[in-house]
Amino acid sequence: MTDAPPSIFLPEFEDLTENERAWVGFLRLITQDTDPAPTLARVQALRSVFSDCSSSRKATDWGAAD
Repeated sequence: MTDAPPSIFLPEFEDLTENERAWVGFLRLITQDTDPAPTLARVQALRSVFSDCSSSRKATDWGAAD
């Protein structure tokens, strides 16, 4: 899949930033605490959402300098 170290995909919870923990909480919320496996279709769906968000916003909307 990638040359990234396994710790990227299975980090210890205490190693996560506050924002990463918030994302975990968000994923639990939207999946209704069902803990679905990250299938290819689910990963592609999430990437599509973020791709749509980033292409419809200007860099300044994300806090980048003008």
